[in-house]
Amino acid sequence: MLDRIKIFFTKNDKVILNVCNTLSKKYSIKVLYLRVFFIISIFILGIFSIIVYGLLFINLKIKIMYKFIFTIIGAILGIPLSYYFQPDMVQQKIGGIGGYIENFGDIISEKDLIGNVVMGVVVVALIGFVIGYFMDKNENPKIN
Repeated sequence: MLDRIKIFFTKNDKVILNVCNTLSKKYSIKVLYLRVFFIISIFILGIFSIIVYGLLFINLKIKIMYKFIFTIIGAILGIPLSYYFQPDMVQQKIGGIGGYIENFGDIISEKDLIGNVVMGVVVVALIGFVIGYFMDKNENPKIN
């Protein structure tokens, strides 16, 4: 079992978006160290480290459509931003976006409010998709 884990962390193929492999080649750092670092950072920093990983992916100009990555980032950011899709009564009761994030589990458990959360995630994901679409369009201009 330990051999399988070591093979997963040290192989040079793409595992998730090829960020660690690209950084490894660019800065002469072992792939194993980078992958372990990102996994530990997910447990320490949570969603922030996933966003940083996505931004590294974009910054490294790995060839994939921007609309895909911006849709995912938009969906992730849509969770806290769904606060603005909640009724005024809920916003006043919770006391701001910080309270919304703290009480997110309770909000999800109420069936009447789940639609607002889903709508917020979808709207921000669509905004991310549109941004990525135009970035893809500008990156690959048509040749006449």
